[in-house]
Amino acid sequence: MKEKKILMRVVQLIIVAAIIIPLVIVAFSKDEKPSSDFVPVKQKQEWKASIIETVNDVKEQFQYDMDGFAFALLDVDMDSTPELVVASPGGSSGSLALQGYDIITGEYELFFSAGNLLGEWDGSWCVYKDIKENKYEPIGIGSSKGGYELRFDNVLRIVPAAQGDCAYDTEAFLRKEHSLQIDYKQEDFPETHDEVEYFVNGEKVTFDEYHTQYDTFILNNIRIPETEIKFVFSGDLACEKDDEGFAEAVAEALLATGQEFIVVK
Repeated sequence: MKEKKILMRVVQLIIVAAIIIPLVIVAFSKDEKPSSDFVPVKQKQEWKASIIETVNDVKEQFQYDMDGFAFALLDVDMDSTPELVVASPGGSSGSLALQGYDIITGEYELFFSAGNLLGEWDGSWCVYKDIKENKYEPIGIGSSKGGYELRFDNVLRIVPAAQGDCAYDTEAFLRKEHSLQIDYKQEDFPETHDEVEYFVNGEKVTFDEYHTQYDTFILNNIRIPETEIKFVFSGDLACEKDDEGFAEAVAEALLATGQEFIVVK
């Protein structure tokens, strides 16, 4: 009788283990989100002096008022050290014109843009992990205007520059171009029609071809929200461009946004 109770107890434990173990495996599975090592806080603080020096260098290049300017950090070349991004208004396009500077050498590396993502610029650039290729890269997703009747939806990546002064350039590997028809006879100028053209790597494609490529991108690339670009606007700082502590205020604000940076191994 005692042996029977022990056997039943063993069977019960086996059944419980069979239920619990798969649940634990599922709970700790990270297939839907890549495990990422972020640069430690102490290491990020070590960038402060370099950011201050780069901001001061950039200040000398822009002789006009910087109240409309913004600053950000983005790891352009995925070397675990971000570039300083200097942003200025993009005019009627609804985007920000961005210039990237190496915070170690101070070199001008990239001219690109931040599209208006859901009404804001924060987050329009973010690091994604390509789970198929097992690599990280910054991707920009956003929209802009081309005059009153044109709209552009872009998915951008950073590529080596073929020519020019910059080391890098951007390409819209996925792009939708909208040509809006406007009824100018009505007071509020309503949109009456939207003609859309689709492009993949600069080549015009069909609706189905575009969405096949877009769906492939979504399936293979996982957005890491902790790495979203965060902008610090000059007008929000307690000091102005010509104040002695301006560059330090910019650096401190950038390092306090909570933005993370990938340790690329």
